Amino acid sequence: MSEYWRRVQDFQTDTEQQIVFDEDVSRVVIAGPGSGKTYLLTTKVAKLLHTSIVNLPHRIACLTYSNFLANQLREDLQTLQVLDDERIFVGTVHSFCIAEVILPFQKLYQLRVPDILRIASWEEMIWATKQALIVQNLNPPDRNKLEDLTRKLSNYRRLYWDTNRKDFPENSISISQLFPKLNWAQLAEDYSNFLWGEENPSVDFVHLEIEALKTIQSHKLVQQSLAARFPWWVIDEYQDLGQPFHQMMLCLLQNTEMQLLAIGDPDQCIYEELQGSKPELIYELSKVIQAHGGSDLITLKTNYRSIQDIIDLSEVVLGEERGYLANASIDAIQPTCISYHMSRPSFQSKLIRKLLNELTQDKGLQLDQIAILHPFRNGVASLNEISYMLDGRNWANMLDKDPDYNDRRVKLVEWVEQLAQWCAKEHISSRPYFTDLLPVWIELLENHQGYSLLEERFRQEKYLFEGLWNLRDETMNLREWLESLRENLKLDPIIKSYEVIRPDDAKEFFHLCDVVQTGRRLPNWDVARFAKSGKRIQLTTLHSSKGAQFEAVILAGFDRIGFGERKYSPEALDKRLAYVGVTRAKKYLYLLHSDQGAHFVSRVTEASTGPFQTHK
Repeated sequence: MSEYWRRVQDFQTDTEQQIVFDEDVSRVVIAGPGSGKTYLLTTKVAKLLHTSIVNLPHRIACLTYSNFLANQLREDLQTLQVLDDERIFVGTVHSFCIAEVILPFQKLYQLRVPDILRIASWEEMIWATKQALIVQNLNPPDRNKLEDLTRKLSNYRRLYWDTNRKDFPENSISISQLFPKLNWAQLAEDYSNFLWGEENPSVDFVHLEIEALKTIQSHKLVQQSLAARFPWWVIDEYQDLGQPFHQMMLCLLQNTEMQLLAIGDPDQCIYEELQGSKPELIYELSKVIQAHGGSDLITLKTNYRSIQDIIDLSEVVLGEERGYLANASIDAIQPTCISYHMSRPSFQSKLIRKLLNELTQDKGLQLDQIAILHPFRNGVASLNEISYMLDGRNWANMLDKDPDYNDRRVKLVEWVEQLAQWCAKEHISSRPYFTDLLPVWIELLENHQGYSLLEERFRQEKYLFEGLWNLRDETMNLREWLESLRENLKLDPIIKSYEVIRPDDAKEFFHLCDVVQTGRRLPNWDVARFAKSGKRIQLTTLHSSKGAQFEAVILAGFDRIGFGERKYSPEALDKRLAYVGVTRAKKYLYLLHSDQGAHFVSRVTEASTGPFQTHK
């Protein structure tokens, strides 16, 4: 039986999933943790390709929040053997806006984007914020506060894309105290003008979102063109996509015959401070869909990931009951959901090692089935410090974002990691496939050479394959591997030319090359460590843990999440962040904290199924 038909049979045991799968109408789906939303979403895409989107030029837009989540969708679509179909666009909102709105209509409507689309670097964004402050006769603050202001400005522009709006919620006491008379609307306009006025004009991703939104709202031709090319839109993690994209969807729903399946969970909306996302947007979307002939909102009630004890505890964390139930087929085991109070934060390392020994020796888990989550990457007893401790004790581990390289998580360095993964894997028939490596390689070459490859494409694909083939050794020293890669592919001049349009990507690539040569840790790595292959304990922040799941989760720094005690964060957001962390666990959950008296921690520890323990 094919994977597709096996899933179709599975849906027959889940009433809500069956309804969403069967009915080909616009709908919003609330999908709690472990509800099988990716499983359902990708299978729905496969069904639409069989029944509705049969021939080009009709396509499906399958969009989500991040590259990590987009890769998850691609992998699951590959399992269903539909990923390579030209009738699907799978990617982020940014990539869709560029490929399907900005570039096709740039000349026709004289959009405010550079002729050569150049994305501003982080340093350029900070510089533009600084110059915009000076225009208002405000003295720029120190580097950390200037970075914070730059992020807040991105939030302002996403929340108030309409330039006629002059208000901005004072959600940052630090910023409002520093600049009580700050004119946010003027700051946003001056910031964009400074980026645009440079010798090499540039824009940031927020500008591209807003420019795409304005183009869609202003031109009926664009609306009709998008709806004709993409009669079906399937959106994952809708609650995280923010106001500009939300307004795009409302405009298209109200003015075209497009169909939309949006899946998300307001309880997991954790990017308000970072991206300006809002949990209520998904409910507003549902009302618009219903008003235009779509179906009612539906909630997936079954949790296929976690045992019931963890589900119940997650509702205590959230402070609200949701009524989610564990799938009856989950193994009946003795759950472990224990809160550990440490009399001193310095005892955290000893406690983590104790728990790892218990999980691997007593419970028989593999290292890659275990995750350590923490609210913060840096600082005392933070995620990076935990990684250094594990390295010193020879526990194989993997940080989701290494402190020594790729600080901006740019596409180019992720591609180099993907090359390493291809070289490190044991079987050439497993992912990543060689074809997964080609899009970025072709993009680099076309930018370097200044023209489309077309007839030359096969020769360049062969060139990449030959350049990688002799580097397929996971035990090879990373420094030697990267030097050979740069030499075999003649990468340096190609990346130098790419710097013109993607300065952050080029900067992070050459920084990686430097730290591999002279850094404290990377010169000793092999390709397998860099490729994040093999069985390793997974280390990630709560924000970055979205979309992941593990047999066991050690949530360190539980009392540092905030729960309303952080100065600049609303209590609801803190609860949702804790909720995301707790619901990553399937069977075993350990909460580590040093503040036993905090009201929220006390409430959660009382609900734990295991004994409350103090570690001394």
